[in-house]
Amino acid sequence: MDAQLIRVSPKRDWATAGSAAVAREVEAAQGSERILDLEKAWAGIHFLLTAEVPITREDAIRLGISWDDDSLENALMGGRPTDLETSSGPVRYLDSDEISRIAAKLADISIEEFSDRYDPDALTEEQIPPDVWDNESEARDWLASSYAKLREFYQETAAQNAGLLIYLM
Repeated sequence: MDAQLIRVSPKRDWATAGSAAVAREVEAAQGSERILDLEKAWAGIHFLLTAEVPITREDAIRLGISWDDDSLENALMGGRPTDLETSSGPVRYLDSDEISRIAAKLADISIEEFSDRYDPDALTEEQIPPDVWDNESEARDWLASSYAKLREFYQETAAQNAGLLIYLM
């Protein structure tokens, strides 16, 4: 499963925009600077940021698991569901206020600090995909590079006062 983050206009509530509108927006963003394709790195990034297995906000609430709206679990697993369903669940939307909060939290974690969190045993034990954690140096560098892109993308999105669609596929 891959993840894409798509920068969108804050002038529209994408959570209520309808599946056709969200699908058009996802398609229009492909190949542009409005999209960050984290590919398969997203789950490892989420785990290193939160020490938690990735689960969406709506799934956590449905399962009776507490959810902190101010935590970094929202960077990749938060947001409100849209009407656009994928095989991995609905595309989710974060508004500009949520983006600003997450961007500030990500700014507090340097690339080096993030890289220092790398624990191949924990990633393997928790079955965080993809199963590449035994190649420690390469996997650490891949996650750190992907995290740097995520951090920068959130900063740019916050500076533009934009929202994000989170698309797992």
